[in-house]
Amino acid sequence: MDANNNSFSLLTVAALTVLLAGCPTASNPQKPAVGSEPENDQSSAASQPLKDDGQQVAAAPAVAVVVPKPQPEPVIKPQPKPDPKPVKPPKPKYMGEKKLLVVGSVERLTISPPGLKLRARIDTGAETTSLHADPIVRFERDGKRWVRFTLQANPDAEPVVLERPVERRVRIKRHDADSQRRYVVKLWLQLGEIKEHVEVTLTDRSEFTYPLLVGRNWLTDTAVVDVSRRYIIK
Repeated sequence: MDANNNSFSLLTVAALTVLLAGCPTASNPQKPAVGSEPENDQSSAASQPLKDDGQQVAAAPAVAVVVPKPQPEPVIKPQPKPDPKPVKPPKPKYMGEKKLLVVGSVERLTISPPGLKLRARIDTGAETTSLHADPIVRFERDGKRWVRFTLQANPDAEPVVLERPVERRVRIKRHDADSQRRYVVKLWLQLGEIKEHVEVTLTDRSEFTYPLLVGRNWLTDTAVVDVSRRYIIK
């Protein structure tokens, strides 16, 4: 009986010893090994990022941020504006106290009737206006001399036949040829707003560039010529 009690007592003491050895107490905490990090350092664990599986990973090294110094804004000097091109004043339409119309050395005049417009050379050296007419046929009407002549604005245009009474006949001296007698008729010649009824000599001007030559008998007290310009009057 005593032997059994002693055996039970020994077993009990051994079991308690084992239990006490496996359970740490507040009075005897386990000290960390020398040189090792404490296992329960919450601040160190909190500063380390975690992987998806909960394990800690090494923190990325700190990167120094360099803030550039503010640069002064560049000073933009205003560029000088180029000088504007001089604007030529419009040339006058009229000249002199009499307000004479300024015409070019070449213009287009209208013979009215029939309203045929011809290119004309404006010549202050010619006394009388002359017109290319071909052929010229003389006939009588009511006892007076008349002429029938054909005008053409250009070689492709339709010929226009006119009949006019003969005012007179004149003898024209030519430099390199014999003198020539020409019929003189009166025609209305219009350029712009100017319309004059003047004497015109009929002749063959097929060798000349312009079928109509306007002389001083149309220009006097009517217009002045600017020989540097052409086709001024529209």
